[in-house]
Amino acid sequence: MKRNIFISGCFSLLFIIFSLFIQSVNAYNADDVTLIGRNQVSFSLKENKTAEILTTTNDKVVIEINDGIITEGRILIRFIIWGLPQNWDTKINDQNRLNGSYLPTAELGIPSGEWLTPGSGSRFSLINQGDTLIVAGLLEFLTKETPDIVSFDFNQIPFDDQPLKEGAIIQLDFEAGDSRQRIEKKGVSDEKYGVSFSLLNTAQTPSISMIQPAVSLSRKDEQVSRVGWVSLSQNDGKKYVLNRDFVYGFNIADDNRFIVSNSYLFSALHDAEPRTISLDYIYVKRSIAGKINLSLETMAISQSFKKLDVPLPLDEFSSKISGYSIYEDKTEDQHTVTTLRLLLDTDSSVSFISFSVSGSDSEFMPAVCGFLPDSEQFACDVPLVSLDQTDLTLQYNSFEYRIDGNWAFEWNPLPIPESDPSNDQIVQPYNMGSMDFYTGSDPEVKKIENKIQVFSEALSAKSGWIVQRYETHLSISGGNYPDLVDHSQKYAQMNHIVEESWDQIQSDGAVISNISLVRDLSGRIISGTWNLADRQIVLPQGLLIQNQGYNTGYVYPFTYGSDFFALFKTNAEIVERKDCEFENHPAWCLQFFHTLGSADNSGNAPENSYFFWIDQETGKILLKQIDCQLNGIDQPLETCVMRKTLEIRFSEDLDSEIKNMIESFIF
Repeated sequence: MKRNIFISGCFSLLFIIFSLFIQSVNAYNADDVTLIGRNQVSFSLKENKTAEILTTTNDKVVIEINDGIITEGRILIRFIIWGLPQNWDTKINDQNRLNGSYLPTAELGIPSGEWLTPGSGSRFSLINQGDTLIVAGLLEFLTKETPDIVSFDFNQIPFDDQPLKEGAIIQLDFEAGDSRQRIEKKGVSDEKYGVSFSLLNTAQTPSISMIQPAVSLSRKDEQVSRVGWVSLSQNDGKKYVLNRDFVYGFNIADDNRFIVSNSYLFSALHDAEPRTISLDYIYVKRSIAGKINLSLETMAISQSFKKLDVPLPLDEFSSKISGYSIYEDKTEDQHTVTTLRLLLDTDSSVSFISFSVSGSDSEFMPAVCGFLPDSEQFACDVPLVSLDQTDLTLQYNSFEYRIDGNWAFEWNPLPIPESDPSNDQIVQPYNMGSMDFYTGSDPEVKKIENKIQVFSEALSAKSGWIVQRYETHLSISGGNYPDLVDHSQKYAQMNHIVEESWDQIQSDGAVISNISLVRDLSGRIISGTWNLADRQIVLPQGLLIQNQGYNTGYVYPFTYGSDFFALFKTNAEIVERKDCEFENHPAWCLQFFHTLGSADNSGNAPENSYFFWIDQETGKILLKQIDCQLNGIDQPLETCVMRKTLEIRFSEDLDSEIKNMIESFIF
């Protein structure tokens, strides 16, 4: 049952506490996303209203409606909730919210009889200063009506995963004009190219912080389809490691004016220094009505590419179809689909065109667009009904393209007192059992194993870093028609790369952290991970991937050649061992044959062959080759991976480039 309880003397102490809290916020000039600020006001809230509400855990708390205005096309209502217990802030990153039950935070009844729910532009904040916890919200209701009285029906506290046990229905009265003296509110946003990047929701506690930025468009016939990398940095350029998490129940809205993809969790902020929130790029989808008639030569599977020169109207983006070919693609369930591959010369920002052919079912067999691997050639694959379609009507109703806006704005957080220090991290050794991997009877193989282990022990004899660099060639499945590389992954999916790893070794030879990088041949870092005892951090962006939890982690002994030794723990068999040479070095050559399945099902199981060239003098693995059934288990083995060792050495410290990158993160 919902109750309407107005302010009384029993709330006076709460008002004093709340007043002190607000004064402390204002003293630091912190950005409050829930303030209304100066507006073109038709009507404003006549008086504040207060009521008591009851949570599902039987906490009696107070909600105050302390501001509200009616402007053209919308009604804004600001509320504040206080009296919640201190541990309520754990709801910020409580994974139970994924299975929560959600109602609109509030509903607004207007004289016409319509009930309004909050729009996507509503904003929320949670502040816990250690002795006071406040939840605030600015609800935006979209309507053309300008009522002087509304019914405010409050259902659920923001950040909670359950509706209130007892909510409140409060009558709100408005009067003409603005009854408040308002200041010009500093915009926590940046707008470029008709795209606005803004801060909607925040949470700050003694142990953790959260931001939730949003993207909105003022571009005709377009909508946001994908969002790039969000980052948070200090004035000195150091970036916070962000844990990208799910959105909240209050993000459920009937409109899509503001797109919120994720929330971002990071360490607590204990000072009032401004931070910068930025976004590098977005993809937008534009609606367009397009049709092209193509007359193609008689088609045949696996023909070479034929040239075309057909203009492709995409509004202001220059584009044309420059070639085509036909091939048979296989779906995940092994169905064969006749596919038209179109080569496109188009603006580099275009990432997708929704091609379909008359008579095909584009919903179940949509077009796929991207780059040919290791190429600047953009292409689209369009499913066909049959090979008999030589005169095609190629239709498209939308296309996608990327906007590199590099949006950024300054955010002034509230300084939060530090919490009591948590327990020291518990780091446990990982028991790998016996280091005698080879259990066979061939003395030559045992000699090779011992040589590699001696090399490994020499590398890890003292604390520091072990550096390994490899030049790697990755083969592409699909033969002449490999899978296209998504526009956003063009530089992340490369087939000729340099792999680099840095293992941090402590005095007992255990690995306490690892940095794994992928570079292009010019040395530019494409991707990587920083692997700590209890977490992973994606490089170079600084995105956190949680492993075991903040207080528990594992370390393990350094073992060079682990990929070689791992084969002895499988059903792989050595089918050839001989003395050989590699680049004028005496070497041992070994070939393993491995069936990836049980003996009972070996006839249908994938098969791999592994080749190793091992330096007889040092025990260093000079080259590794993997042959696999790249194009299916019914196909012969072919080379899938070639991995040549460039460098293995001990280093007292990280190279300056990597050290500067690692030291630029805050977590």
